[in-house]
Amino acid sequence: MPTAGHRLWRRRPDVARGRPDDLRVVFQMAGSVGVAAHVVEEYAEEPLRWRGRDPQG
Repeated sequence: MPTAGHRLWRRRPDVARGRPDDLRVVFQMAGSVGVAAHVVEEYAEEPLRWRGRDPQG
């Protein structure tokens, strides 16, 4: 699955031009960290109740 950094890299080829491959890895790692942080944040929130379902049971 592409990370946010990978999507930016593909969308903005001018960013990649003349840059070392290590920078691409940094972009990918930063995107992975961002996705992981978002997942942790979502799991920390209280789950939503579905409509039409009794919240008591």
